[in-house]
Amino acid sequence: MNLENELRFAIKASHIAEEIIFDGNVEKKDMLVASRLAELVSKNYPEDALIIEELVKDNDDLSRLDQPRTWIIDPVDGSGSSLKYLQSYEEKFSYFAVHIGLAIGHEPILGVVYVPARKELFYAIKNQGAYQVTENELPKKVLLKTDLKSPIEFAGSMYNNRNEQLVNLVEAERQIHGNVFGYCLMSVAIGKTKAHVARPECKTEIGEWDICAPSVIINEAGGIITDFYGDKFKFNQKELYRTDGVCTQASNGIIPWISSFPK
Repeated sequence: MNLENELRFAIKASHIAEEIIFDGNVEKKDMLVASRLAELVSKNYPEDALIIEELVKDNDDLSRLDQPRTWIIDPVDGSGSSLKYLQSYEEKFSYFAVHIGLAIGHEPILGVVYVPARKELFYAIKNQGAYQVTENELPKKVLLKTDLKSPIEFAGSMYNNRNEQLVNLVEAERQIHGNVFGYCLMSVAIGKTKAHVARPECKTEIGEWDICAPSVIINEAGGIITDFYGDKFKFNQKELYRTDGVCTQASNGIIPWISSFPK
């Protein structure tokens, strides 16, 4: 399956999103980006279904369930951080990202995650490897190497006492990275952290747009992304939110008992 044209489209679209994010008024950037990306998909791939976080909440066209291909997009993952960054330009707010994923059937096939404030691009096509591009550098293939000394990572809003018990059990350092979900997952893909755990009882909503594009990159880098009980995610489902948590691991055995926790 040749998806090079789709990959070029997704990367170009992520840079168009960047232009909108950094252009003038900081209000409602996520809606502006969402609308523009919807236009681009509709123009270039009119037969494909489309799920965009900001647009699907109020108008979910369920005819998408009958389409073989679905673009699944988070226009600004970490929109709160993006607003703070545009007001202060502090590095700690620079991890917001644009997610553009493509699912065929219910399987994620192509993923682009672009972090515009850091000029970091991650992309992958199924069975073709995962790549990272930083500013002024050529694409570098990502092959995940597990470092047992690297920490388990928790987004701040997802941290709780049970998570602390998990960290202590594997003698890992606790690292709070903030609530930018996509970049937390990319940290696993490039080996900065060996796992990212979002417990099922976390109140933060996790939608298909949060995990579609990252999941392709993680899988192609050699990592594993499942719900908290070891089940793989399916996409373009009627219910777009995932309530069984997300566990992203560098490899099997990093948290060998992760699926043994009772539902």
